[in-house]
Amino acid sequence: HTVLLLSQEMAVGELVDRLVANLGRVALGHLASGELEDGAWSGITDAMETGKDLPFFLDDTPALTLAAIRTKARQVQRKRGLALLVVDYLQLCAATGAHDKRHHQIEQISRGLKALSKELGITILLLSQLNRASTQKDEPQLTDLKESGAIEEDADVVILLQPKAWQPDGSLLVAANLAKNRQGKRVKVALSFRGEYQRWSESTASLS
Repeated sequence: HTVLLLSQEMAVGELVDRLVANLGRVALGHLASGELEDGAWSGITDAMETGKDLPFFLDDTPALTLAAIRTKARQVQRKRGLALLVVDYLQLCAATGAHDKRHHQIEQISRGLKALSKELGITILLLSQLNRASTQKDEPQLTDLKESGAIEEDADVVILLQPKAWQPDGSLLVAANLAKNRQGKRVKVALSFRGEYQRWSESTASLS
């Protein structure tokens, strides 16, 4: 499936490093420092060969407006067909109504992306910050979505991630709480994150 990732925070080069680490099982820290062991080169080669054939488009333009996001999504859909648009992240988007209050600007962007999803028939994965107060709670809540209640209202699914504990294998156990799920159950899923390889997977560890 064709994916477009709009990264307003990280540069394309940083994202490519993460892609190579993920696909080639090469430690991200070694890629960043250039201190690569001999065996890492085969992993890098395999990752580049695999990555070049993926229908995965990266764009690191900062401060995107809703109109710019629409344009980029339509361009990819017209050329390759688009299944998933990832926006990283909502609070970095720019608004056209500069004099509006920020929560009104966020609301306009959120509603606009909802309309774009229906218009193009695609899934949009929209990352969002949480309020600082969320770090003081046992687990984040829907009310912790930063700057606008419209995010909760517009989303079909809201997944709140909460780091839980380091595991013996060096992975991080993360709780993925489906706090809103319009077409299904609200459940918690245990995930494992291997930071050195930037890989996520399901975990059999207990979240309790």
